[in-house]
Amino acid sequence: MNESLTALLSKFKLDLGTEPLPIELGGYYHRKGNKKHIIVNNALPYDKKIEICYELVFKHCLDEKGISFIPCYLSEETTYKGLYRKRGAAS
Repeated sequence: MNESLTALLSKFKLDLGTEPLPIELGGYYHRKGNKKHIIVNNALPYDKKIEICYELVFKHCLDEKGISFIPCYLSEETTYKGLYRKRGAAS
C-alpha cells in the first residue's frame, strides 16, 4: 500500500477494508463508536482505490476538537511541515 496513505490511516486510527459495492459507489467512511473505517469498492483498480482512500480521509477525519484537516498540497501554505495542517490555521 502507499506509504503516505498508511501513515494517514495510522495517524487517524482508521481501519481500511474492501467490499463489493455498486459500481457508482467508490467507497464510504463508517464510524461505529470509537472505531473508524474506510471501505472501498473492491471492483475498482488499485490506483482508483488509493485515490478514494485519500479523498475519504481528508473529507471525514477530524481531530479531538472537531476541527477538520486539509492536506498541505491543497493549501496556500507551502512551507508548513507535515502531511496536513488545520484549516484556518495562521500562516
